[in-house]
Amino acid sequence: MAEQDSSKDIKLLKRTRISVFVDEALPDILVVTFEFGVKIFKGVLLDSTKRNLPCGVPNVNPAFNVPTKNPDDDTLYSVNQRFAYTDPTNSKKKNVQMPSKYKNNKMTVRLRPRQVLCSKCKGICNE
Repeated sequence: MAEQDSSKDIKLLKRTRISVFVDEALPDILVVTFEFGVKIFKGVLLDSTKRNLPCGVPNVNPAFNVPTKNPDDDTLYSVNQRFAYTDPTNSKKKNVQMPSKYKNNKMTVRLRPRQVLCSKCKGICNE
């Protein structure tokens, strides 16, 4: 009974602002503690603004920046493109759907008849 009362109190906290104690603060992680009555809740809050990078990886790192080359400056650019197996002009493929023979037709399932068993001897009855 006491557990149901505490669960009702927790449901009352839904969509409300609460104040927490910050145990540790890192650039993209917060470790927090929340006290509710006699219960103590602990958790980790992650920075949701960095969507593409995992936690702990800085957003701007010069090692990840690859300098892009201008094709006009490269003397072997045409040779590199000559032996490419993909056609850059035809990069999009068209989706072709074949017409269905059974459009909105549900196939019927044929069931086999069950064998009738005798209630006394559990044998197969042929009658």
